[in-house]
Amino acid sequence: MKNILAIIILGFCFQLNAQRIVAIEKRENYTFNDLQKNIYFKDINGVFNKFLGKWIYKNDNDIVEIEVLKMEKVVFEEDNYYLDELCVKIKQLRNNEVIFDTFNIPGCIISGGFFMKSNKTNNVELIFQELNDYWTCGHISRLTLKSIKRKPNELYWHIEKNAIMFNKTAEEMPLDMVFIKV
Repeated sequence: MKNILAIIILGFCFQLNAQRIVAIEKRENYTFNDLQKNIYFKDINGVFNKFLGKWIYKNDNDIVEIEVLKMEKVVFEEDNYYLDELCVKIKQLRNNEVIFDTFNIPGCIISGGFFMKSNKTNNVELIFQELNDYWTCGHISRLTLKSIKRKPNELYWHIEKNAIMFNKTAEEMPLDMVFIKV
């Protein structure tokens, strides 16, 4: 009888500490008030995979290289929940001169991974933060990466220009680019 009671108590304790895993593309179904401790928005269906890798964009003056990485189980909102997200490292050259390069700095100035609709996982939203000697609070831009099934080696990039919060780093580059996988 003691063993049965111990197993029941142990099972109850595991249930209390169990982490609830939700597909990352279903995150849009949750409001901030719905979030609870131990929820993990995970890329269980591999929807981030099409964005991952090294990509390059070239025009007459600019070369922009990016590497899209997946970060797993990132703590969000003061330990309220966890999520997988994309991190974009970026280097821009203009007329062969480096404008900026984040490949060798810790952290990400471009990160996120929000889908506006759970059934439309070809467009992912990220946040592009200001890059300078200090973090400038509020200077962010929204970045959309778009993958087209019939063109898996191309990645479309669009920065939404917001006059109130547009950052100076994003101003340095074209707002719309088509990257080719390398």
